[in-house]
Amino acid sequence: MKIAQYILIFCSLIYSKVEAQQNFQKVYTFQDTFAIFNDVFVTDSCFYYTATTGGGNRAFFNFGKIDLTGIEHVLLLDQDVTSHQRVMFSQADMDTNFRGNFVTAYVNASIIGTYPRIKETTPQGVIVNDFSLIDYWINDSLSFNTDPTRIIINNGDSSYLLAFQYYDHTTDDNNGYSGSAGVILIKLKYDGTILWDKKFHYSPVGLYKPFWGLLNFIKLPNNEILIIIDEKMSYGSSQLDLNWTKSHFIKLDENGNEIEHKTFHDGQYSPGAFAGTLLEDGGLLYSYYESELGGVPPNSDYFRTRPVIACFDNNYNLVWKKSLREFYGTDYSLIIGQMTEVRIVEDSLFVGAFNYIEEIEENMAYKERLRLSQYNLNGVNKWNRDYIYYPTDDFNDPEYGIYDLELTPDGGYIMLGEVQILDSLLTNAPGQFGYVLKTNCLGFLGDPIAEFAYSTNYGDVQFVNSSIQAGSYQWIFGDGDTLSTTEYIDSVKHNYLNNGNYTVQLIAYGCNGINDTISKTIQVSGISNGFTGDGTLLTLFPNPISSGESIAFYVGNITQENVTVEIVNTHGQTVFQGKIQLPNTTYIIPLKMASGAYFVSLRNDSDLLEVEKLIVK
Repeated sequence: MKIAQYILIFCSLIYSKVEAQQNFQKVYTFQDTFAIFNDVFVTDSCFYYTATTGGGNRAFFNFGKIDLTGIEHVLLLDQDVTSHQRVMFSQADMDTNFRGNFVTAYVNASIIGTYPRIKETTPQGVIVNDFSLIDYWINDSLSFNTDPTRIIINNGDSSYLLAFQYYDHTTDDNNGYSGSAGVILIKLKYDGTILWDKKFHYSPVGLYKPFWGLLNFIKLPNNEILIIIDEKMSYGSSQLDLNWTKSHFIKLDENGNEIEHKTFHDGQYSPGAFAGTLLEDGGLLYSYYESELGGVPPNSDYFRTRPVIACFDNNYNLVWKKSLREFYGTDYSLIIGQMTEVRIVEDSLFVGAFNYIEEIEENMAYKERLRLSQYNLNGVNKWNRDYIYYPTDDFNDPEYGIYDLELTPDGGYIMLGEVQILDSLLTNAPGQFGYVLKTNCLGFLGDPIAEFAYSTNYGDVQFVNSSIQAGSYQWIFGDGDTLSTTEYIDSVKHNYLNNGNYTVQLIAYGCNGINDTISKTIQVSGISNGFTGDGTLLTLFPNPISSGESIAFYVGNITQENVTVEIVNTHGQTVFQGKIQLPNTTYIIPLKMASGAYFVSLRNDSDLLEVEKLIVK
């Protein structure tokens, strides 16, 4: 069934059992500062995080942990007054090194310039190393911007491999943005000694230059590296029909030498997103935008886009793609709407987090919410869970950023990032907050709660499932029949052949064997034993039948008018309905039946004349 459409992060409206997983949400709403969570590292006992807090023009480095009940402990708040530690804007990446310490790479800004910075801290928050690669600004004239920062730690030789977005400002006449743009890989020792670096960029002569932007950086087997880079050409708003974007999948050896280079281009303008996860067979899950050109060139054209999640094989050929929303919008800025994190759950499942957008008026207004989704490896969606930070309105408020998503030891998920309340920011009020959300394996904060309602019409009973926070259900109807359903079946019909009282049970299943059961006694009456089920008006033959065979039945001496025959499956879905023309006649329906149980009934308007149960093997 379609369970609770939204989970309100700001409100505690969800029931939780004592034996359940410990799930929580935490929102940081400092009165005069902002707080943005960047990265989370999962352990059995707690969740370590990096975050940015601050106010005005100063951003501070925040390192801490959250225990399994959701209580947060700040271990380090580095208030470096000489720098703007742009942890949140550079999407800082954190991992552990050979000493078991946490290493974070991010972009630092000071009066000197912008440059990479690496900070090593113990699990207790003590700084062990803190150094900046300032020579890239001073000697190489490289300016580092706010695309994602990535770090891979090789504990075998205690080295770090970093990836940053940069601009060459030697040809800069406008803050670096007219200089050549590229991606740099830097390998260094844990003490900051640089071993080598490699640059990826293209610098043609002329005003317009392609922009090379870092998307992802993934460690492969045999110490190989995959770096994903977007190449984008932008001619401005009056020449959008000339713009294009394509993605580069570049495989490197451990020394940064190119092994393989594959270019992916799906349509004219298909910018990639930050999500990218390696599959067991060497393939890749990757998110990007598909596009179509709208408007009337050359002065009123624009790109309509929508985010997709895609699967590539180990040669980086597209296997399948699935759109993450139904409509094409004009939000191609790579900030809104893309899937920003993907994680493999099992060999056949994966989960992803993104900012889901629902269109209110075409290309004018959107409703936004956080979405956690699970798919199988063929791209079939298993479930979606939506979360909304209150308050919200109909005009892109609030906006969400998802910066990390990880699996937890109990099979659940932890997700963190930021939420912006635009109405507050426009009035110079606090409006940029960090959040942490820990869910169970189904994306819920609480356990299943079973509940159902029903209505009777002689032997026909309609059950409506109003349970919440469950992934599957089992119905026990009290007459020997049972039925298992998914969460998306919210109504089932069952036919009882005899009058009487029946105890009906509904079991709602959650994570790790947790379930909830509700029982109700229903009364079935009004079935005439002279007709219903005794074969005098309706006889099926053969019964049972084999899957794929047609059904035949004999109608006896009916005297009523406007009699119809109806075939219903155990989900309450009508698979056939037709009018009975003559009594005492054999009818053959060329309906090839799938295996399962069915109920064949004769009806006169609203009266049930007779019903027979059909078994298809």
